[in-house]
Amino acid sequence: DELTAEEASKDAPSNQPRRSKLCEDDWSTPHGILKGIVRHPPFHLLGGVLIMVNVVLIGFETDYVANHGHSNAGFAVMQLILNIWFCLELLMRCCALGIYTIFIKGED
Repeated sequence: DELTAEEASKDAPSNQPRRSKLCEDDWSTPHGILKGIVRHPPFHLLGGVLIMVNVVLIGFETDYVANHGHSNAGFAVMQLILNIWFCLELLMRCCALGIYTIFIKGED
């Protein structure tokens, strides 16, 4: 069996640079825009930074409660804002990538 040129080119390693998933997204539709946003590295960085801010905030609140016997309303407001962001981020990821991709399969 001889391979046709088309079949041989499929099996041969490509000299073309590999495109990132970000470049493959269709930015012309709302779904494509959302998908591009949630795959964008600064979006991942923002999520990580806000998780660390939440960790520090929980530590400060725990220390405050240990010293004063009660929590401060400011901590509750900040926790509410962070929780709203985390829910919004999860909703954005579910809408853009699908629940199966996020919780079972993974993007990679």
